[in-house]
Amino acid sequence: MYSNHLADPWFDSNTGKKLDSVTEHPEYSTHESCVSHRFDWKDSSCLPPTLTDLYLRGFYELGDSFLLYQQLPNLLKLDFYHSKHFSDLSIPLLPAHLTVLRLDSSGSVSGKSFEFLPRCLLRLDLNRSESIFDSDIQHLPRTLKHVELKQAILLTELCICVLPPHLEFLDLESNTHISPSSFPHLPYPLLSSQNRTTTLFSTWKIHRGTVHQVELSA
Repeated sequence: MYSNHLADPWFDSNTGKKLDSVTEHPEYSTHESCVSHRFDWKDSSCLPPTLTDLYLRGFYELGDSFLLYQQLPNLLKLDFYHSKHFSDLSIPLLPAHLTVLRLDSSGSVSGKSFEFLPRCLLRLDLNRSESIFDSDIQHLPRTLKHVELKQAILLTELCICVLPPHLEFLDLESNTHISPSSFPHLPYPLLSSQNRTTTLFSTWKIHRGTVHQVELSA
C-alpha cells in the first residue's frame, strides 16, 4: 500500500486502485517501492494503524523519531534495512506482537536493549551492532529462530549455553572468539543434518550438521 503525499489517498501497490479503506488491501502492507520520500514521518497519520508488514529500503535517515510518532499496534514485520539512526531508544517502542525485526544498518542498537525486544520475535537482524556482550544473550526472546549479528565481535563461548533453544540460523560472521569446540553445545536445530548452512563464524561454519572451515579471502 502506498501514498505519494499525506493529502493523497492510499493505493493498492499491485493494481493502482484507490482504496477508500485500508482494510480493502489484502495484506495491509507497505513496500519499499511504494512509499514516497516526501512523507512527513512526524505526522502520525502517515501510516494506517492496521499495517502488519512494513518494508522500507533506501530510507537512510530514518531513526528513533519514526517509532516515536507512529502508532502501529498490529505490525508483525518491520524491515528498515538501510536506516542508520535507530538506537536502543527505539526497542521499547516496538509493537508487542512483532515477529520480524531487521535494522541491519543501525549500529547504535546494543545488547542492552535485548530485554525490551518483543517476546514473540522469530527473526532479528542487527548486522552493524558491535556492542553486544555474553550477558546480553540471555535476554533475547526464546522464540527466535533466525538471528544475524554479523558484527558481534565481543561474544565468546560463554554465550552459547543461553542462546534461544529453537534457533535454526545464526550469523556471527565477524566473530573470532567462538571456536568449533562449542559445536556440541549449540541449540539442537543448528546441528541438524537436514539443514544447509545454519551457523556462520569468522573461520568456520556448520553445513548439514558438520563443521567446515571458512576459506578467508586474501
